[in-house]
Amino acid sequence: MDNELGRLTMADDRFIERHARVSTGSEPFVVRYISEVLFEPEDTDALLPDDEIGAVFMYLKTVVDVLHEITPG
Repeated sequence: MDNELGRLTMADDRFIERHARVSTGSEPFVVRYISEVLFEPEDTDALLPDDEIGAVFMYLKTVVDVLHEITPG
């Protein structure tokens, strides 16, 4: 996972969007929401620099994956 995170932090936006679509895991709607907020924020002042979007996406996706795994049933 760390190797994947390292590669994605340096990736361009299109690759990250494609990766998000392919690897949504068990919570595709949550991952889609995270992607929308990161790539198209309602508040333009909240837009992250391009080099930080990939890292933030992977951190949040990891949290979603862990929460999904520990949730019973």
